[in-house]
Amino acid sequence: MKFILILGLAATAIMGVAVITGAANVPDAKVNAFAGAIAFAEGYWDDNDVVNPNSRPARNNNPGDLEMAGDAGQDGPYAIFSAIDIGWNALYNMVRTDLSGGSHVYSPSDTISVYAQKYTGGDNPGPWANAVAQYIGATPNTKISDWLAS
Repeated sequence: MKFILILGLAATAIMGVAVITGAANVPDAKVNAFAGAIAFAEGYWDDNDVVNPNSRPARNNNPGDLEMAGDAGQDGPYAIFSAIDIGWNALYNMVRTDLSGGSHVYSPSDTISVYAQKYTGGDNPGPWANAVAQYIGATPNTKISDWLAS
């Protein structure tokens, strides 16, 4: 198992993946759950957390199907990461920023549906919002701040 330090933050292992801790005031369990929900909505894994090896997120070690440059290149707009723990850490870092109010795009006051609209760029956000909500035990109309407080 590989541990990574990011920005001087301590890392712990969750399901064999390095997870950053100690940033913002969002509990790690909430960051991990929301990141897992995004991975589910993006087709990385099913609702039993079984990875779909034929999915683009799995092939690219990018469970969030993040559109950015990865350390191993890009697949169109999608990052390719050299290892799955790097892909998970990129997703965890993004989610922690989003949920803590540090994003210029996402806000804790967004509902899951609004977050989905932004995350998908308007490309069929309804099913994506439903998948995220189902995974975390919420509804698409749940405000992220309310889910964080639950």
